[in-house]
This record gives sequence, structure tokens and C-alpha cells, in this order.
Amino acid sequence: MEAFIIIITGVLVFIISQYILRFILEPIQELKKTITQVSFSLIFWANIYRNITIYYDKDGVLKELGQEANERLSKMREDFRILSCNLQIQVYLIPHYEYLKNVFSLPDKQDITQASGSLMGLSHVTFLDSKKYTNKFVDVRVNNIQKCLKFHVDV
Repeated sequence: MEAFIIIITGVLVFIISQYILRFILEPIQELKKTITQVSFSLIFWANIYRNITIYYDKDGVLKELGQEANERLSKMREDFRILSCNLQIQVYLIPHYEYLKNVFSLPDKQDITQASGSLMGLSHVTFLDSKKYTNKFVDVRVNNIQKCLKFHVDV
């Protein structure tokens, strides 16, 4: 009988540890990885979104660009959009987020939503009218992302 209790206890410990690993620790690690990817992308794409005015003519109309420049702009937009979506989705994969955020030093849900919106705004930086997408527009979004996700990069 004692052996049976030891086996059942071992199985229960294994099940609980797997639950904690799969449903709590792995999603938290993925969210932290995405936040790190956001900081990397802000540095990597800074040469484009910080100099966006060179892509417009004097009338504020997007210039005819070569294929390579168009591909880079498209890749930057896609990268920011994917990161924005991943941030919002990954928060909801973490059960009891409001309690665990303090334990694992995670941003608030509302901060993640704001950062996600700012990333989406940066993904639109080469669309429409260049008068709207000024350096101030970019600075506000980049600073908001850094503040909300609690990191700082010099870009």
C-alpha cells in the first residue's frame, strides 16, 4: 500500500510540474522573447523609420522606389505588425497574468496593449501622407513602446 501512495504522489508531482512548465513558464518565456525581439527590431529598422522623410518627395508623396527598398519597407512593416500581434496574443496565453506579472517582472496588460498599438503605428509609417508621419510621430511611438515594455534602446 505504501508503494502505491509513493507512485501516485510521484505521478501527481509530475503532472503538476508539467502543467506549470507548459502552461505558465513556457508562455512567460515566449512573451519575454517577443519583448526582446521588439527591442531588436527597433534597433534594426531604425535606419528606415528614423529617416522616413527621404522616401517622400517635396509634396509629401511616396517616391517611386526600387525593388530592394520596397522589399525592406514591406519587411519592416510586416515585422512590426507580427510583433504587435504576438504581444497581445501571448499575454492571454498566461493564466493568472495579473498575479504572475509581478513575480516575473512582466508589463501590465494595458501597457502591452499600448505598446502593441504603437508598433502597429510604426508599421504604417510609410503609408498615406508623409506630413502625418513626422519624426515626432515616430519618436512618440518608439518612446511609448520602450516605456510600456520597460526597456531602453538608443535609436
